[in-house]
Formats: sequence, structure tokens, C-alpha cells
Amino acid sequence: MNERSLSLADNIPALRGLSATERKQVIEIADERSFAPGQKIIEQGQSSQHLWIVLEGKCEVVRDSTNDGPVRLAEMEPHQLFGEVSFFSPAPHSADVVARTPVR
Repeated sequence: MNERSLSLADNIPALRGLSATERKQVIEIADERSFAPGQKIIEQGQSSQHLWIVLEGKCEVVRDSTNDGPVRLAEMEPHQLFGEVSFFSPAPHSADVVARTPVR
């Protein structure tokens, strides 16, 4: 963990309600990953218990519909989080999250 990570945690709305000590604890257990444009971060139908926070870049949430093909549900930008439903209640992901730009 470094000072830059702590500074980033201060800018994430979902973490603002935490004390500085609690934010530090979150950063200490977090892993940082990078994704190339077009790379899937989570896949519809798969299961994982990860809470994701976009630090840099943009990604999109896409659900595959059997009748209409892929449906774009949302775009995720820096400081937004996703994966919270599967994180708190283990269940298969209801959509793909795909990097649109380089994502960290």
C-alpha cells in the first residue's frame, strides 16, 4: 500500500463513509489489476465474490439477451464500483463488464 492508494480511496464515494483507518484497511486487502480494451472483467453467468472499483478508464456493463443480442446497460467510470450483488450475496453475474479503454 502506498500514499497514492490512500489518496485514491479518499476519492471513491462508496468509501467516504469509512474512517481513515477503515479506508486504509480496505486498501491493504485490495488487489490492483489492469485490463486492456475489450477484455472481460467479469462474465455473465460466472460466479465470483469480488467487489470492483474502477480507478482509471471506462468499462461497460453488457447483458446478453437471447432475443435481442447484447444489451448495453451502463458505462462505468473512475471511482464507480460494480460486482456488489455477487460480493454480498453469492450468485452468478447477471451481465458482463468489459473494458472500453485501458482500465485499472
